[in-house]
Amino acid sequence: MITLLNILVVILLFVDYRQTLDIKNHAGDYEINLILGKHPSDIRVSIYFLIVTLLFTIVIWAVPIVWACLWTLGWTIVEGWAIINNIKLGLKI
Repeated sequence: MITLLNILVVILLFVDYRQTLDIKNHAGDYEINLILGKHPSDIRVSIYFLIVTLLFTIVIWAVPIVWACLWTLGWTIVEGWAIINNIKLGLKI
């Protein structure tokens, strides 16, 4: 079960990544992630999401299963919210 949830989070991260790359095509829209900045370059977005995905995966393997489940649930909620918000803004995958 936890492996399927991990895969779900990685898929959600990929969708958010693609939407974040698309934000530059929408005049007036900007990124709200403070780490990325309002108008991040494609390379900055790519490096950020690569690091986040790797850190997410490392934590999953480093903590007890209960914490891994909570960690995954938290990421699912955060990424789900981000993707829904991005869809409302018209960002594409």
